[in-house]
Amino acid sequence: MPQEMTLPVFVPSIKTFLFHAYPLAVMENHPDFENWFYTNYIQLYYQIGSPHKLNFYGLNLIHGVWDYYPLLDIERISQEMLRVMRADMVELARWAIQTEGYVNVFLDEYYTEHRYAFQTEHRTHDFLLYGYDDSQQHFLTVGFDENQRYTSTHIPYEALRNAFASVTEKRSMVILRVNREKRFALDFENIQEMVSDYLQSADTSKRFKMYGNPKPDMVYGLAAYRELQTYIEQIEKGEDFLDIRAFTLLCEHKAVMAKRIRYLQNENAIQCSGDILVKLDEIAERATCIKNLMLKYSLIKQPRDLATVQMHLLAMREDEERVLRAVFVS
Repeated sequence: MPQEMTLPVFVPSIKTFLFHAYPLAVMENHPDFENWFYTNYIQLYYQIGSPHKLNFYGLNLIHGVWDYYPLLDIERISQEMLRVMRADMVELARWAIQTEGYVNVFLDEYYTEHRYAFQTEHRTHDFLLYGYDDSQQHFLTVGFDENQRYTSTHIPYEALRNAFASVTEKRSMVILRVNREKRFALDFENIQEMVSDYLQSADTSKRFKMYGNPKPDMVYGLAAYRELQTYIEQIEKGEDFLDIRAFTLLCEHKAVMAKRIRYLQNENAIQCSGDILVKLDEIAERATCIKNLMLKYSLIKQPRDLATVQMHLLAMREDEERVLRAVFVS
């Protein structure tokens, strides 16, 4: 067996939530990744009362988010079963990596260096292991470090054993492998349907009612702007806390949409003017400005910053609707 091994891992375009970031970081190594990625990650929803609030819509079936990634082979096993079987997590993770498998596992951050809760509190979080080094006795992992930077760090073998054993919640370990035999063609018809749902604030889950009932607390598409504005009002009144992830994900949505339209143009699926591309970049820049203002407000608490954010949200919604209709509807 090799004494060290590192699998390729990419910095994903979406990393606000690790349940998006980890499979994307792996799957980008597939030759059809862009076809699949730009066919998806279009519709947004805002879930009232959820800690995630703003998120990308995706169809979740039997295995939750893992049903959404057709270019990956997935192996799941409950962590409870692994503990009952007294599996050695170090040996299991080494074997998975040797067979080109990435290990997505939940660990107690109390035992893991370079994490927010290290040696301060017991906090369960997911990790992606993508390499190991026997000489250093550690695994390579990627995620948010103690300074909330998405970066690569390492976990010593013994720390992994302790961090795994400390998790008592019902969780699953997942091994991800890129399946290069699977193909995915760019689906422009689906892109148009999802953009239409987004523009009309349509409940996309109603297309898949045979798999589950639509949720009444979900607001879709452009209507999510209204919910974000309400959320900002609640923050100002002290009725809710500021979770910057909603605004980070808003930035990711606008940046990915701009990349998607450029990709579609390069693939000759659409034709759009240079003015459209400039406006898309302006929308993405406005989203970044909103996120920065919310970060500033978290430190200084100046109400005028929230008023500026509200103004930006109104303008961004109008610009985005106009651009998307010009590209996909007219």
